[in-house]
Amino acid sequence: MTNIVTINNITLIGTAHVSKESVKEVQATIDAIQPKYIGIELDKERFETMQNNNKWENTDIVKVIKEKKVAPLLMQIILAAFQKRFAANTESAPGAEFKMAIEKAHEHKAELKLLDRNINITLNRIWRSLTFWQKAKLIVAFLFGNGEQANLDENKLQEIMNEDIIETTFSSLREELPVIHDTLILERNEYMVNNIFDIHTDEKIVVVIGKGHLNGMAELIKQNKNSHRNQELDTIPKKTMGSKILEYLFPALIIGLILASFFFGNYTVGMEQLKTWLLWNSSLAALFTLLGRGSLLSVITAFVTAPIGTIHPILNVGMFVALVEAWRKKPTVKDMSDIFNDISHIKTIFKNRFLHIIALFFLSSMGGAIGNIIGGSQLIKNFFF
Repeated sequence: MTNIVTINNITLIGTAHVSKESVKEVQATIDAIQPKYIGIELDKERFETMQNNNKWENTDIVKVIKEKKVAPLLMQIILAAFQKRFAANTESAPGAEFKMAIEKAHEHKAELKLLDRNINITLNRIWRSLTFWQKAKLIVAFLFGNGEQANLDENKLQEIMNEDIIETTFSSLREELPVIHDTLILERNEYMVNNIFDIHTDEKIVVVIGKGHLNGMAELIKQNKNSHRNQELDTIPKKTMGSKILEYLFPALIIGLILASFFFGNYTVGMEQLKTWLLWNSSLAALFTLLGRGSLLSVITAFVTAPIGTIHPILNVGMFVALVEAWRKKPTVKDMSDIFNDISHIKTIFKNRFLHIIALFFLSSMGGAIGNIIGGSQLIKNFFF
């Protein structure tokens, strides 16, 4: 793959985010062209994080839980850890090519342009588009599959350096979940090209992007067309009417079956149905919390609040468990600073308080959901058969 593509006044540099050679290529190209504008594949939030290495340490886990941003935060951590691990293998600092571009912008008095979409919007668009089971598969892949490539041979590193770091992270799921590729790569290609066209200039522009975006963005620039869809691409899709109906239909079905058992059967039958559902729902939520090494208080919380999460979908059992665990053992500065190293291994995930809280959020939620499915099925079986 060619690393540099020039179309009229726009030069695209496709980099490997963990390669020393890419840093040198960015430096040499900008020095040679001396552009008026330098665009980089970062959004404002990631740019500020790059400028402030301690930003992660100030993350308020309680605020993240209450604002329902646990899933996007976990994906960000995985992506950052993944990139950091590969950078360690290549002895290059993560994002060093962007830092070089920023340095050269100051040196040549070029105007720096942040071209990419906010990472939280990208990850939320993915999350909203996935079904429950697709989300479960993604979580399992994150929590238990991220350490597979801790030791990388030269061939594997070279293969990875020819791809976009984000796309590489999700590559094993691309065939089953094509929406991930579309949202992470194709939408961002369009978004960044639109931002390039919005500069409205005949002056020279150098754009530093991951190799995974190079060909797609070059093709869009050749078409010389701004789709003007960035406002749309910045929107997190609302839940469809069908998904909203299903979200409340299942709780209604559970409650309806239990009430019908009292009405058409008798008190004993109704109580048996109620106990059956509670047994599966509460017990599995508590069991998954226990398997996640939750405290006794967190296990009890999961058992007690799982039914609430079923009746009121917004009050998820995982939220209650995570808040209790965060109150019981607030993450330390060391936990925050060790996130990217600890995420690579199961043992250290559970030792790191911050990651442990996130793991318990998902595990207790998963247990409650599975318990609902099994318990609900048992209710139907008992009522009709």
